[in-house]
Amino acid sequence: MRTGSGEGDSGRGAMAGQIADEIKRWADAIKATAEAIDAAAGTIERNASRSVILEVNNTSSRRLSILGGGDHDWGGFRKLPPETIPPRSHAEFTSQSNSPLTGTEGSVQYGVDDEGTVFHLEWSNPFVGDNACLCRVEGAHADFYATNSITGGGNTAAHMRFILGENADASKRDPDWRTCLHCKTLFYAREEGFCPARPRGVVSAPTDATRENAQVPGQPLPGGLQSGPRGGPWIEQGGTEPLPDPATAGMEMFFGHEAAGYTFQLPYGIPGPNRMEGWRRCRHCVGLFYAGGEGAGNCPGRRGGHEVLDEWLEYVLPFGVPPREAPLSDLPAQQGDWRFCDRCFGLFYYPQNEDAVCAAGDRHHAASDGYVLDRSGG
Repeated sequence: MRTGSGEGDSGRGAMAGQIADEIKRWADAIKATAEAIDAAAGTIERNASRSVILEVNNTSSRRLSILGGGDHDWGGFRKLPPETIPPRSHAEFTSQSNSPLTGTEGSVQYGVDDEGTVFHLEWSNPFVGDNACLCRVEGAHADFYATNSITGGGNTAAHMRFILGENADASKRDPDWRTCLHCKTLFYAREEGFCPARPRGVVSAPTDATRENAQVPGQPLPGGLQSGPRGGPWIEQGGTEPLPDPATAGMEMFFGHEAAGYTFQLPYGIPGPNRMEGWRRCRHCVGLFYAGGEGAGNCPGRRGGHEVLDEWLEYVLPFGVPPREAPLSDLPAQQGDWRFCDRCFGLFYYPQNEDAVCAAGDRHHAASDGYVLDRSGG
């Protein structure tokens, strides 16, 4: 067995082995049924001295397309390999010896729909010697993938499995992300942060007035909060509250987010095909925002753009792929149609944008393909 991670030190090799084991578990969730294997076996001639059933488990998010028609050193196909293999699906084909006292030995190549990666499959069921099979990936994006192969025994209908998966599916995940009921952006639900759809008031300019004579019933505290332009309420300030920084004068303040819908877990640490790096958590509004380009958008928790909370924690989100509607082994179900807003730089749920509020004003403006988020709890 070889993995698509290439060669490296022992630690890197151990990690590749762990990922390959994980991908084997995911492949078991989509592998061919016993009926499908029996149907494939039915295509093999009874008098063939050697034969194989070749099963491909594509657990990746990419479509596979055959390159050429396959090659044989010995034998030939009885059931041809399919032209394409969709994401998260299986396919079967067969090969057998075509003359007495010989075996079957061959290979097939599939192109991965990601601009150049090739998935190689090889097998051998010789007339004399041990059965073998292996698979590997090559190309500019080969490090995004991992492979596993399982060699079947026996002279006839030996069952060989070839598995392709994505390293990023083994990413660690950060839990407790939710949709805000009001602004429709994604936020870290262990904290409230600030929601641009819930105005609280505007910071008034501090004066030389003392705290004692500022506590006039029905009047805002100098340097405190007063009625906002969206009709926010008067905010009472206790006598022990410090005066705000004068630099915040005129800044509109907001109440926190309110969670709704699914709970999500965000992957981080491992890049992959159709996965965008550069997503971060804002230390002020606690929303997710894109920090991988120019600018920092608009943050409802401070004057100006978002600010990264943890430099080491960079989320890598899949986009432009169909969401898993149900869990696949250890892989959770997903929700699609999340979009990047190029005004606030947050991630928002596009189907609810009519009711959304952007921190830059009005509604969000979608400027990306649809992202898919991993749900928690199935």
